[in-house]
Amino acid sequence: MPVLKEMFAFMLDVPTLQGTVIDAQIEQVCSTDHTKKAAYKLKSTSSNLSRNAGLYSPAQIELIKTTLQNHNYYFGYASVDPESQTNFFEYAEHTDKDLAQYKKYRERTYKDLTTK
Repeated sequence: MPVLKEMFAFMLDVPTLQGTVIDAQIEQVCSTDHTKKAAYKLKSTSSNLSRNAGLYSPAQIELIKTTLQNHNYYFGYASVDPESQTNFFEYAEHTDKDLAQYKKYRERTYKDLTTK
């Protein structure tokens, strides 16, 4: 939470959020149990998250796949979990290093939002 509060204080150009509405809202949201809720729910008409993939050439897709491989695993865009809706990039093999980074952003985000 401190990082979130510092970010909002910076954006609002105030020294502290203490006693403000935004401070109360941050406290409320961060104290909510989010383990049973999805981060976002797809609309029934939005079942294909990669619907814009056709805007990129095969060469561009391959460049993104190879250049941003670490990021693709970190954010869960690599084809690790067949049930995932964000399998945007197919990789023939997954190294232990890649698998260790798979969807690691969730852990990091939770840590950043809950560490004082």
